Amino acid sequence: MAHSATYRTCLQRGLAVAYGLLTGLGLVLLTGCREQPAPGRHEVRQGIIESIRAESQEFTVRLDTWPHRTAAAGELIACLLSSDGEIYINDRFSPFESLQPGDEIEMIVYRDRGTPPDRNVVTLASVTRPEPPAPVPDLTLPTTQPTTQPQEN
Repeated sequence: MAHSATYRTCLQRGLAVAYGLLTGLGLVLLTGCREQPAPGRHEVRQGIIESIRAESQEFTVRLDTWPHRTAAAGELIACLLSSDGEIYINDRFSPFESLQPGDEIEMIVYRDRGTPPDRNVVTLASVTRPEPPAPVPDLTLPTTQPTTQPQEN
């Protein structure tokens, strides 16, 4: 009698585990099988910043050249910095507020299907600004003076 009770308890636990696994698998399949929109194709674009709207992290760029020749130089495009986008000014990480009209910018962008077709989402931007040359460091060695006077005998 005790042997059949142990067997029944083991069987009930095994069925409970199997039921839990099947339920979890069913939930994963039901929620994970929806068709996700494909991300846009990332492209490199470069140009000059024309205007900036800091409150919405949007800016417009007049294109210089397109490496893939998909648009003519001189075209004005609207850009939006993504929430995890990064901006580097002269190879230093910088906040969006550091951008200025007239900056030369090279950026990686994609078109978000949820935004108007003329807006480009920027994931990475590199700005080149002229900087004054760094000061020349003083490389002369300091002269050392003895701290104590030599004793005379």
